[in-house]
Amino acid sequence: MKLASRRAGANGFNWNSYAFDGSSPDDLGFLAALPSEVARRWPVAATRVYVTGFSNGAMMASSLACAHTRLFAAYAPVSGG
Repeated sequence: MKLASRRAGANGFNWNSYAFDGSSPDDLGFLAALPSEVARRWPVAATRVYVTGFSNGAMMASSLACAHTRLFAAYAPVSGG
């Protein structure tokens, strides 16, 4: 797995939580692939992997919850749209 290089925008680094439109970078795809990549390397209890985020991270957690409803045990967005 390779993390695409990112450049800071006007507001710093942000998750692309709107990747449903095929925009780049595909942060939803990256985060969806992350659990299986981690489990390939280390022992992981898949039923105990959770997602949370604050502000833009909350928007990312919400997008993951919509796009990959069964991938994580729970989603907990905090203070985001």
